[in-house]
Amino acid sequence: MLSILKLFIFSCVLFLQLSSSAVTGRYQPQGLQIRTPTALDTAALPLTLTDRGWPFTSQPDDDDDSDEQQDDDGSSDEQQDANRNQGDDGDQNDQDNTDDADDTCGTPDEGDTGDDSDGLTAGDNDDSGSASGSTRPSSPKSHSIAPKPTISSSVNPTAPAPTKNHTSALQPTTLTSIAVILPTPTTSISAQPKVTTLSTVIVVPVPKTSSPAIQPSVSTSRATPSSTTSGDVWKPTAGTTWQIQLSGTVSDLTYPVDVFDVDLFDTPLDTINKLKADGKKVMCYFSAGSYEDWRPDQASFLPSDKGSPLEGWPGEFWLNTSSTNVRSIMATRIQMARDKACDGVDPDNVDGYDNTNGLSLSPATAADFVKYLSQEAHSRSLSMGLKNAGDIVNEVLPFVEWQVNEQCVQYEDCGPLAPFIAQNKPVFHIEYPDGAPNLTPDVKTTLCNAPSAKGFSTLLKKMNLDDWVDPCT
Repeated sequence: MLSILKLFIFSCVLFLQLSSSAVTGRYQPQGLQIRTPTALDTAALPLTLTDRGWPFTSQPDDDDDSDEQQDDDGSSDEQQDANRNQGDDGDQNDQDNTDDADDTCGTPDEGDTGDDSDGLTAGDNDDSGSASGSTRPSSPKSHSIAPKPTISSSVNPTAPAPTKNHTSALQPTTLTSIAVILPTPTTSISAQPKVTTLSTVIVVPVPKTSSPAIQPSVSTSRATPSSTTSGDVWKPTAGTTWQIQLSGTVSDLTYPVDVFDVDLFDTPLDTINKLKADGKKVMCYFSAGSYEDWRPDQASFLPSDKGSPLEGWPGEFWLNTSSTNVRSIMATRIQMARDKACDGVDPDNVDGYDNTNGLSLSPATAADFVKYLSQEAHSRSLSMGLKNAGDIVNEVLPFVEWQVNEQCVQYEDCGPLAPFIAQNKPVFHIEYPDGAPNLTPDVKTTLCNAPSAKGFSTLLKKMNLDDWVDPCT
């Protein structure tokens, strides 16, 4: 039994000796830090140490395992003494490692004040030195493996340090207690820092197009719009009844007609809503081909946009309908009609080519302008009509839903408007008879029964287009 116990203790000591060799530089695996036990480390052992470095003595017997183990270790007595002395002297040169090893084995030293039940102190992971003097690189992250529990039996922490014996004779010692300390090295696993490549991302906003809530952009290039309108625009039919009032307050909201034509700027939204609530459609009038100095957006026009003044209409000037700025302003007005819940727009004065305009306007420029306005209106679900301009009817007929005409009977030019009736599109027709509102029956008969105006929706009005009206029935 004693031999088995001696063999067990001898194995533990051999482990410590191998650990000492690893620390002193003969073998030191990466991340493994083990220090040779010192006199303080073995203070708990009530044994007598000899100059051979054995932690016990015994009577000589036939079992020479210790000598065989010494030969197997391949080191002489002198080398073992040197290793032991080096471990003793290393306490002074490597105090940090002493603390680490002490903490690992669970034996406190004089500088240890922490109470660490598992044998580790808070400073273990911060130790930057090793027994061989090499420097351990720090790592951003480390994971410590918990030490194995210490196995002890009646350890006396107050036992005196063992006395070094330099004699070659082995002195017998009675074993009263055995302490087996199995130090477990702390292994640090260093995680490689992640490398992140930063990239610059440039976000380029893409503008929305053709949205009723967005100010449309006007391009100098003029694409030909589609000849078919969107399915949700209002499309009145020939014979639709109507009333137009562009001056004064629109007060008779119950007038029995299908359509009201009112001023875009002067008519409040509330009035439009009441007309629509009564089942009426609302056309919103604005001058698309002339500048009016009383309109709220008049400052938006450039001097180069204006041409000659309109005869008989103070404060008005013909406009260059090919101007990008003019078109932008008109697109804004069409958006205003959309915002005020109009069903369609009635753009006036697109026939500047038939007047002294000072801008070299022509039927071709007029037709191009009407197509542009139609595209802007239809993109906002608004219908649109052609105002006068009989010379361009055939070219723009597919792009408009009705015609608003003034005085074609008086000037005998109603014929060009017949294609509207042929396609069941209404011609909203106005005549301004002299003497209105006091008209004789003959005047009314002549104007209302003109063969050239057959099928038109004709009204007799005063030139100022107030609320007075005498419809042809």
